[in-house]
Amino acid sequence: MDPAVLGARLASGLVGPLVKKLFVKEGPGAALVDRPVGVEVWGDLGPELITRVLSEEKPHSLSLTNSPVTDLGFLERYRNLTLLRLMECPGLTSVEPLTRIPLERLILNDLPGLGDLSPLSELDRLTLLSLRGATPWPGLDALPRKAPLKYLFLPPTAHDLSDLGDFRTLVQLGLNLDAPLTQEDWQAVAGLEHLTSLSLSLGELTALHAHGLRMERIDSVSLMAEHQTPVLGPLLAVFPAMTYLYVFQADEVDLSPLAAHPRLTKVLTTPNCRLRNASALPASVEVVPRPKE
Repeated sequence: MDPAVLGARLASGLVGPLVKKLFVKEGPGAALVDRPVGVEVWGDLGPELITRVLSEEKPHSLSLTNSPVTDLGFLERYRNLTLLRLMECPGLTSVEPLTRIPLERLILNDLPGLGDLSPLSELDRLTLLSLRGATPWPGLDALPRKAPLKYLFLPPTAHDLSDLGDFRTLVQLGLNLDAPLTQEDWQAVAGLEHLTSLSLSLGELTALHAHGLRMERIDSVSLMAEHQTPVLGPLLAVFPAMTYLYVFQADEVDLSPLAAHPRLTKVLTTPNCRLRNASALPASVEVVPRPKE
């Protein structure tokens, strides 16, 4: 979300003063909304209350979390809506109304009730699509091949990715899947000529290394450790162009294998991660958070 925008946070019991809580931050001060804003809605506010508060021209981004919404048809009135986040909305079963909204970024996370996701193929303006968590995997055929997709984050159940090369505009891909990718899947990933950022699990890193594949263009790597102890040595062979490494959910990391990487400039870990042998890295490599001396 644009840092210049202070999104309205809508909560049950605050319906009366909601309009007064829509602000745009202008330097040190703030003013009542007179242009499109970003809006975040949590909890049991339904479409009737949302549409009562938000005029048709206002929101350019909308986030619904743990919402009772079952039909997205009410969103069709928001003609400036380009970013939509839907998270943990258990009653939601269809995304078909979204085909009549000029969306550019769509996040569908933890929506297990979604059935037919084929309408996604009609969203030909999308640059970002996230299907994380319990959102069902509809297959690549349901994704918008004509859209200028740059950022794609797949659900854990995703599989059969051998046609991923059809999405030639991708620059960032999120994996961390339940099932191992096949050799053909990995070749499709490696063949994405604009891909520079990849998120993957420890198992996926091991598989890439075992297949002998090199991701020559990837400069940003996010490694999902899930409280395992990652072995970082394979990163040197698989990602020779890596400049940024993000290690998430690792309890302990030995950084010494990274000392030989010729292009690494930054390593980011979670605050509670124990870092070993950070001093082995060249002074040109920034480690965040900085390890205690």
